[in-house]
Amino acid sequence: MAITLGQRSLSRLDGVHPDLVRVVKRAAAMATADEDFTVLEGIRSKEQMCINYGKGRTAAQCEAKGVPGKYAQPKVAKVTWLSDPFNSNHRRAPTDMAARSI
Repeated sequence: MAITLGQRSLSRLDGVHPDLVRVVKRAAAMATADEDFTVLEGIRSKEQMCINYGKGRTAAQCEAKGVPGKYAQPKVAKVTWLSDPFNSNHRRAPTDMAARSI
């Protein structure tokens, strides 16, 4: 039995490229009922990108990449390995990241 995405998962796909939305819906349709399929994140805010980049990094490492040091969480497991914290596929569009002020 295929999985139908719930309203919460569908709303998290708002703003995501239509091709990727089709892939996600197709993957859910191919999943079986005993598998869990949930969309956790789609588009991220600049603040969420800073929060994620700060995990596993010191304030100096964050600031070197344009992320305010207040987001540093060196004792938390790193969740992103991007060299540019604002060059994520979770951003709305490259032009959205032009102004990096937080």
